[in-house]
Amino acid sequence: MIVGTGRSENRLDHTFEREPGYPWWTLGVALEGGMRFVARGREGVVGDRTLTLVRPRTPYHVSFAHDAPRWRETWVIFRPRPEWSDLMDWPEVAPGLLVIAAGDGAGAEAFACANQVHDVA
Repeated sequence: MIVGTGRSENRLDHTFEREPGYPWWTLGVALEGGMRFVARGREGVVGDRTLTLVRPRTPYHVSFAHDAPRWRETWVIFRPRPEWSDLMDWPEVAPGLLVIAAGDGAGAEAFACANQVHDVA
């Protein structure tokens, strides 16, 4: 079930803080510019054309981390179906923060589909 979705072009000095206890999964599609995540004391940096998946109840802080002139992203807040658990078994770069690159193959297909969710939701 999709709870919400959005697309944003952020200022380069923009930051976001997710408090503990947030009950939903968050899928992020980094369209342009990279992001620096700090989750439970560990830091992870992701570049553009990257998909991030944040587990429920994961507090984190995110800020711009790239030399690109812009920071654009699409995000989806959702509750997954039980049968999706294997599909969401991505590499973890910080506690509760999962990432896959969207260079080619399945990652590129997932990137395109996730980016379109905002348009159809």
